[in-house]
Amino acid sequence: MGYNELIATDNYDYTIIEMLRIIFKGAKGIDFINCGYNEGIVEIDGTNVLLMHGYSQKTDIERYVQQIKGRYSSNGQKVDYVLMGHYHSTRIADHYARGASLVGSNDYNESNLNLAGRASQNIFLISKEGDVHGTRVDLQNTSNDMFGSYDIEKELEAYNAKSAEKSKKGKKNYKIRIE
Repeated sequence: MGYNELIATDNYDYTIIEMLRIIFKGAKGIDFINCGYNEGIVEIDGTNVLLMHGYSQKTDIERYVQQIKGRYSSNGQKVDYVLMGHYHSTRIADHYARGASLVGSNDYNESNLNLAGRASQNIFLISKEGDVHGTRVDLQNTSNDMFGSYDIEKELEAYNAKSAEKSKKGKKNYKIRIE
């Protein structure tokens, strides 16, 4: 896989963001940040937050985050906090956070990464002093008493990372018959 704009934008996630950008064009209080497709720094009230996909992080995430901060520092750019995705499993820490997936767990994180995941969204507050406070909102259960329930449109049910058929019938067992 290449690390260029054409490859990074050839996916459904990019399409969703662009659709939302059109829908909310001109809406008061909603800004879309364009800082690059693989990674980029966004300054929020004096706090530099690195937004990145997180492709190359394999193990020892703390060391990885320090290396990324060091790479930017060597070019004169300070990074205060790192936000990344890619792993479909939430982790919020002192100097970085990793988001899960809005659609939930799938074969990528379960089979390739051996990580369980849930549909969720991270939310962050950044103080004027530069402290970053994050929390995870679970989106897996659509009838949660804490947030109230929300309707799922039947037409959209087919877009499911595990596919609609798998989510309703469970796993199939295949039998081989030799004659």
